[in-house]
Amino acid sequence: VFKIEAMQKIGKVEAWIGQGNWLYMSIPDTSIDAGQLAELRKCPLVSGMEFFRYGSSVQVTLQLNQKFDHVGVLTYPGDNNVYVVLYRFTEGL
Repeated sequence: VFKIEAMQKIGKVEAWIGQGNWLYMSIPDTSIDAGQLAELRKCPLVSGMEFFRYGSSVQVTLQLNQKFDHVGVLTYPGDNNVYVVLYRFTEGL
């Protein structure tokens, strides 16, 4: 689980896993605190990181050093933070 702390409520975050174990997150109508994102580099699952600004949106891209099958984005009422959850499918379930 990754937590993205937000100063204000942000819109729908889109997230997907692409080729090469890259996790892409598109965050609308926001700006990014590069210092806060640097904390993600300390996560043992992250081997690389890039972020780009597209108009009023930001794309955060993380290189994962493990394979994941699905990504989900969670938000909670009264909480501005965004939680990104990575899933791995296991056989027999």
